[in-house]
Amino acid sequence: AKVTAMPQGSADLGTVLVAGGAGWVGSVLVDALGLRAAELGVARVVVADVRARHQRPGGAGIAIEEISLDVSDPEAVEAAFLRTRPDTVLNLAAVIDVRPEADSVRMEAVNAVGTGTLLDAATRHGARGFV
Repeated sequence: AKVTAMPQGSADLGTVLVAGGAGWVGSVLVDALGLRAAELGVARVVVADVRARHQRPGGAGIAIEEISLDVSDPEAVEAAFLRTRPDTVLNLAAVIDVRPEADSVRMEAVNAVGTGTLLDAATRHGARGFV
């Protein structure tokens, strides 16, 4: 796929799926998307995270929906894409643990394989953007 720069002021992100959106960085990003929805062309934000909690109000009249999603589960990813039909996917899903006893298998499943699973689903389902 060809990647091109988006002219300033021409954003049309549509439905944005934020994988890992319940984490610290993800929460800040989701709040910013809600506040700048009109400017960025955001119609809806879907927070997809293993720690999904509840519905929460968004800015500019958009709803921010939270769904439970483990990106290391290809069937769950497929179901999430079928349900939400995202135009843009922002992947912040990650397992971060620097301790020597950390679960490296789980980290690889989420950080590497999960990213590939999300990218494959985004491509198959016609998402316009993936970060």
